[in-house]
Amino acid sequence: MIMKDIKVIADKILNEALLQGAKESEVFFGNSKNTMIKIHKQEIESISQTSDSGIGFRIFIDNKVGFFSTSDLNETHLSKIVTKIINATKKLEKDEYQGLPEIFAKQTNADLKIFDENLEKISIEDKIKYIKSVEKDALNYDIRILADFVIYSETIAYQQIINSKGINLSYKETGCAGSILALTKQQNKGSSGDGFVVRRYFSEILDEKIGKEAAYKAITALEGAPIPTGKTTIVFTPEISAEFFSYIASALSAEAVLKGRSIFINKLNESIASSNINLIDDSSLIGLIGTSPYDGEGSAKQRINLVINGRLENFLHNSYTARQSKKTSTGNAVRSSYKSMPTIGPSNFYLKSGNMSKEEMISDIKNGILIFSTTNVGGINPITGNYSTAASGVLIENGKLTKSVDQILIAGNLLTMLKNISQIANDFKWTGNIGTSSIRIDEMIVSGE
Repeated sequence: MIMKDIKVIADKILNEALLQGAKESEVFFGNSKNTMIKIHKQEIESISQTSDSGIGFRIFIDNKVGFFSTSDLNETHLSKIVTKIINATKKLEKDEYQGLPEIFAKQTNADLKIFDENLEKISIEDKIKYIKSVEKDALNYDIRILADFVIYSETIAYQQIINSKGINLSYKETGCAGSILALTKQQNKGSSGDGFVVRRYFSEILDEKIGKEAAYKAITALEGAPIPTGKTTIVFTPEISAEFFSYIASALSAEAVLKGRSIFINKLNESIASSNINLIDDSSLIGLIGTSPYDGEGSAKQRINLVINGRLENFLHNSYTARQSKKTSTGNAVRSSYKSMPTIGPSNFYLKSGNMSKEEMISDIKNGILIFSTTNVGGINPITGNYSTAASGVLIENGKLTKSVDQILIAGNLLTMLKNISQIANDFKWTGNIGTSSIRIDEMIVSGE
């Protein structure tokens, strides 16, 4: 039930809401089909296929907002809920910043390469073959490898926004992912390593060697040992760099800033990073996981320069925070499903690449560590910026990778770390919707022996 049927249902409840006193209202329809295949020791452990569809309904009355979601699209049921939510909303406190966006995206037929037309035509057998090959790559890497779980998952989704301002926007998207956790155990020590890839098209995940990657991490950690505590130079691989910059992206949310939950409070237009740092959010990049024609409330998406040459220039906004800040929405309203209200999140958030190879970056490091695996044990504070995480990697000595390192804790502060990023490599990679390269961070504290 999409397109025409949803428009008919939406129009009826939008009109009913207006007749009962709503100033503005919005219907967000979501439909998704999900497949998950789990493999263990080359045997199928489970195959699940689920679907979900429903609407989220926002109503605005006198600067008050009410919300409900339901998968029951029976008209009588919806009519009763509209009345209940109208009455409940009237009792809430006013909030002058509530309301639908002022400016919306236009429906477009441009091909953003976010929908794999062939995904449903690819057989379950071929998807099983893929995920078995991932596990086999890990198991064949070293006899000490055990694959704890290997999973293939996919989503085929459709969404539509219809509101009382006459807006009717829709698009389709797909996502395919492979993931593996490789384990090892030797005497009294165990270790793990993970591999993960997510893309729009099934064909795009086939060449990513996540099984070998997970096995390499696990074996290197198994053979690693702590090192003496002290300050040293750290190099993050693109995957760990993406993890680091995901915290930065969260802190660049205007919602986090306005609620006092960001390290960037009162730092707009100030230098907050080294001059080689350029952070951009761009939802228009073709074929990426964060690409879409509009955001979670129908605002046009765009390219946003957030940090340029180390200077903080913008935050990510939805329509609510934009009104609070006397700005315009950056098109970064996000919804996890029809069951949620719009919040704020990045689309395709990336660090502009450098011009040297990772090997060149490492070559002039006298003492350091290449970090390829971290485990956040609750040591990241988005307000103070304090950063502390368990890690494993490879020691750098006189420009060479030498012995494995494990059971260490690296610590610092997010703002200080941004200032101390002295080099960025050219090995750019997308990890989910975060794009980064290897980075060198000077003067980090490492706790070991």
